[in-house]
Amino acid sequence: MVLAVHILAGAAASSAAKSAFPGLLFSLLTHYLLDLLPHREYPIKNIAGRNWKKSFPDFLKVSTDFFSGFLILYFFSGKNLLAFAGGLVACLPDSVFFLNLVFSENRFLEKHQFFHSKIIHRLENKKIPVFWRILSQVAAAFVSLSILVAG
Repeated sequence: MVLAVHILAGAAASSAAKSAFPGLLFSLLTHYLLDLLPHREYPIKNIAGRNWKKSFPDFLKVSTDFFSGFLILYFFSGKNLLAFAGGLVACLPDSVFFLNLVFSENRFLEKHQFFHSKIIHRLENKKIPVFWRILSQVAAAFVSLSILVAG
């Protein structure tokens, strides 16, 4: 799932909860729930391969995705601080991926990466048409925006 969709879903979950602790917990859980769905992601092979000298285009993709998610959130959330916090919390599991690359000897990071990539992303290698993978993200974004606008 692209970060923008995680941001919108996390923001919708936290703003719908109306309270910080359960809202942020729900935001974190949305990340894993959305990643269970078949989805399409853009490649970040240079980052994943620790090829730092060639990774600028990958970091540019991730940054554009991240900031576009928050820009969309800015226009649809009514500038709700809890929604912004939920969007940020929903991105944490993917941030742990990067931390695992940098601190590859950390056991907690290794276990989380195994859980996230092998358990949660198990449909990633299934032969599901790209149309359905993209549609799942569009639907998640639409539902999230609907919740944000209604809230």
